[in-house]
Parts: sequence; structure tokens; C-alpha cells
Amino acid sequence: MRLGIQPLVALLPALSPQRHAAITSCAHDGHLQLLTSYQQLVGALLDEVALSTTGDTVELGLYLLEGGDSSARVLDALEAAGGRGARVSFVLDVSYVSEISRLIERTDTLIPRVAALAERHAWCDVAYRSKPDHAKYALFARTSGDEAAILGGINLGDRFGDWEDFAVRLPSAHAERLRLSLWGGPQ
Repeated sequence: MRLGIQPLVALLPALSPQRHAAITSCAHDGHLQLLTSYQQLVGALLDEVALSTTGDTVELGLYLLEGGDSSARVLDALEAAGGRGARVSFVLDVSYVSEISRLIERTDTLIPRVAALAERHAWCDVAYRSKPDHAKYALFARTSGDEAAILGGINLGDRFGDWEDFAVRLPSAHAERLRLSLWGGPQ
């Protein structure tokens, strides 16, 4: 079943785990794709990063960026994309709220690794949000015009592997509107 963005967003809280897979569709054909597990989210991120090359931009907005194999694979893939000529931007929440989350939950952070990437490589930059902001997204702006975005439960770290969280992969037209709203330009 294919849904527009408004009905899909309205359904998210009511979906049972058994129904999640029933409404996913191939986002590359211009439709939304509901990602219903952390593994699907990481797979979708890795797939999109793998498509990014010279002149493309990848922007990753995160609330929490923690250690583990999954986040290391994503960061390694982003480094490889930078090596292929893509620009990689991180927008990270470093507010007191995310600090408290890490302190209370006793977790690590990969923010120093991202900071080191930005210091070492011209293709990488990082912006730090000090105002609490729980926006989570990945935006892929491509010179080919085939943009994509992933919105929703994008905290990275292995401990999120069994969380019941959702994300939505947006096809090109919706991703372009997201890019314009984040980076400015005509809506």
C-alpha cells in the first residue's frame, strides 16, 4: 500500500510491529518508505551514503551519536564518501539536554571522532547546536538531482538496535523540500 506523507505520519503511533512491513514500499520509485527497525535505518543510511560522490552533499543531524559497530560503519562510509568527493556535514546536538541524556544513561559519544574528521578533512564540517533540538535527519543532496532524506528515529549507536523506533525515507521531491527548508531557498 502506498501512502502520502500526511497519512503515513498520522499512522506512525498506531502501527503494530506486525503491520510495519506491510506498508513499506520502495522509496526509489518516488514513494515513501517506512523504516521500522534500527537495522533498516542503518542499512538505508549506508545505501544512500554509498550513492554519494563528487559534488554531492550529505548532512546528518543527530541528537545522540554513540559507539558501536553500526555507528562505526556509518562513519566509515561517510569518510569513504568524503574520499570520493562528497561534502559531509554533521549537525550535532551538544545542548545540556543531550549531555544529561549521556550522563544519566551512562553512554559514550563519538562527537570527538566527528570533530577530528572536520579538523583533518576539508570535505567535512560540523555544526554544534547548543539549544536543545531533537531534530534527527539525514539529507542527501546530489548533483544528479536524485535527492533523498531520512527523517525520524536517527540516534546512532548499537544500544538503539532493539528500540521500537521509526524513520521515513523520503523520495526526491520531499527531500528537496526538506533541503530547502533547512538550507534556505524558495519553498
